[in-house]
Amino acid sequence: MAQPTVVIPVHKQQLTVAESASLSQVERILGTFPIHLVAPASLNLKDYLRVCPKLRCVRMSDACFENFRTHQRMMISRDFYQRFSDFSHLLIYHLDAWVFRDELVQWCESTYDYIGAPWRSGFDQSGEPLFHSAGNGGFSLRRVETHIKTLSQFNQRRYRSITQLVREFRHRSGTSRLRHVLTLPLKMLGVGNSLRRFHATFPYTEDKFWAFSAGLANAEFRVAPVDVARRFAFEASPAWLFESCGRMLPFGCHAWRYEQEFWCDTIGLPRDLDFHPHNEDGVAITTP
Repeated sequence: MAQPTVVIPVHKQQLTVAESASLSQVERILGTFPIHLVAPASLNLKDYLRVCPKLRCVRMSDACFENFRTHQRMMISRDFYQRFSDFSHLLIYHLDAWVFRDELVQWCESTYDYIGAPWRSGFDQSGEPLFHSAGNGGFSLRRVETHIKTLSQFNQRRYRSITQLVREFRHRSGTSRLRHVLTLPLKMLGVGNSLRRFHATFPYTEDKFWAFSAGLANAEFRVAPVDVARRFAFEASPAWLFESCGRMLPFGCHAWRYEQEFWCDTIGLPRDLDFHPHNEDGVAITTP
């Protein structure tokens, strides 16, 4: 029987109006499930508890939240998932996410170990979006047992065939792709060819790690395909996905700040007046 919990990683003391609304929404829709804040040991959480007094708190080292990369590493650490070993699934819910209705148990009963909103890879000649895989980690469902199992296999060979090595090449770019090509012969011999080595140097966000690399260490790890993931959550091109799904909203969405014309003006989510564009490392870009 599924026993999920909602997990909300936070790192700052004050909430924006939109973040407060997101927190209130998840408490209203999924408040029958335990809701955990994962926060730095030193962070004052009074603003969060004022919005949602029933929140449970899991404290992690301040170093886990020192910057974007340390946070990403926390999300692919055994320690993080073992903190929730009493639960079957984690619904990772960033406060730029929104949940529309309670489908949590139904999604936990699926056969997938990781489900997130599908990523857009580009557009076809007619201008329609193309989606290449799932999925985004900001609103994602993760089976605890298989995440721990995968992370326990860090010392095993990551690439087992030339096909897997070539597949990895497609997901890299720039200097990362060049390094991958130059080290191919050594990796085929087993040198530097472990998940532990990849964990130490990986160039991806943590959700890409789970979507693209977990299955290389653990062949049983199942990531939801795009046609399933789009019923779970929207992120990129939500208006197109909404129409393609028969004008049905998914279980939830992530990063509505990027598509405020649809999410705020059409669907009615609160406008994020504090929004700033972010770079590829997730850092806010501000102008003087």
